[in-house]
Amino acid sequence: MKYKIINLSIFFLAPISALPSAQANEIICPSSITIKSAHLDIDNLPDDWIVSEKKDALLLLDGFGVYSDNPAKKIQQKPDAGIIDGKEHQTTWNVNTTYDQGGSWVSCDYNYGEVNLIKKIATTMKSCWEIDSMDQFDRLHITLKCSTSELQEVK
Repeated sequence: MKYKIINLSIFFLAPISALPSAQANEIICPSSITIKSAHLDIDNLPDDWIVSEKKDALLLLDGFGVYSDNPAKKIQQKPDAGIIDGKEHQTTWNVNTTYDQGGSWVSCDYNYGEVNLIKKIATTMKSCWEIDSMDQFDRLHITLKCSTSELQEVK
C-alpha cells in the first residue's frame, strides 16, 4: 500500500514542480581572502637594492561591480533602482542583454582593486540586485542575487 501512495504523490506533485517560476541565482563575495607573498621580479632594480619579502596578507572586501563582458575590459555597468520579481531594490542591473556579448560578470574587489575575484553570471539570468551589510567586525559582506525575470523600472 505504501508503494501506491508514494507513486500517487509523485504523479500529482511532478506537474506542479514543472510550472514556470522565476528562478534565482546567488553570488556571494568572500568577505576576506588571504594572499601568499610572491617573489617579485623587477626589471629596473637599482644596484645595491633588494626587494623586501612580504608576509601573507589578509585582504578585506571593499568593492564590487557588475560588468558587460570580462571585467578586464573595464565595461562596468551603472546600477539603478528597479523592480525584480515584484520587489523594489535600490541597486539593480540588467544582465546578459544583447549588448553583453561576453556575458555579464561580477567582480569582488579587495585592497582597493589590487586583487579582483571575478565570476560569470549564469546566462539564464536577466536581472540582478545587490544586498550588502557589515558584520560585527565592520567587514563588508556583498551578495548579488539574480533572477530570470526582466528588470522593471520604478515609476
